[in-house]
Amino acid sequence: MTKVEIPQQVADYIEREKKHYTLFGANLFLGQTSQKKTNYGEGMLSAEEKTAYATYEWITEGNSEVFAKAWINGYKVGEQLYYVWFLKDDKESFLNISATDRMVCSNEHERNNYRTKFTMAEIEATDLRYKAFAIPVEEVGK
Repeated sequence: MTKVEIPQQVADYIEREKKHYTLFGANLFLGQTSQKKTNYGEGMLSAEEKTAYATYEWITEGNSEVFAKAWINGYKVGEQLYYVWFLKDDKESFLNISATDRMVCSNEHERNNYRTKFTMAEIEATDLRYKAFAIPVEEVGK
């Protein structure tokens, strides 16, 4: 059976939650965490809940089946992903690159055929100067 590839933060979540929950219970916790963030804001989330919320976002980006397979069959951790964030106080200064290599600055959410998450090799291939602005995906929002 082939193991699916998942980000480190999702692997951390699975390892922690498997000690206490079933897959169903872990998904309930993700939903509760999302609701808490919606109702009270990210500042009210504990470190554990922030990891859960990052996992929730990853799952809702079309990875629910991958998450279930990782939980049941095991997984391998994929290469670290980074945002290129030019101005730390500006939530609209993330590098976005389209499928046709058009580059714009916007927020960190991937949509309309624009990518915002890159491996270090992809960042270096785009422009070596961007390495100085690379920040691991899981650190954004902490």
